[in-house]
Amino acid sequence: MGRPLAALIAVVLIGFFEKYARQAAEIGRGRTIVCPGIGIGTSHNQNTPEGIMAEVNISRRVGAQGVVFFSSSSLREPFLAALAKDRD
Repeated sequence: MGRPLAALIAVVLIGFFEKYARQAAEIGRGRTIVCPGIGIGTSHNQNTPEGIMAEVNISRRVGAQGVVFFSSSSLREPFLAALAKDRD
């Protein structure tokens, strides 16, 4: 398999995230590891714990092998708690 593909998809509308995550997964399927980038706190967007969990679930559903969070300095307690609950 080729190099990992981390496509940053920092969008406000969940429908756009799903569209682009699905496209990335289809393009990379069988050729590379696809990890959609989930924007937490960016210059143009502030996500919520519920929003990142929706995007994590979309990434799983479209067949991505993982996710990348941006920016990691924004990954604070409410977001960590939501991710920890998902592991249980």
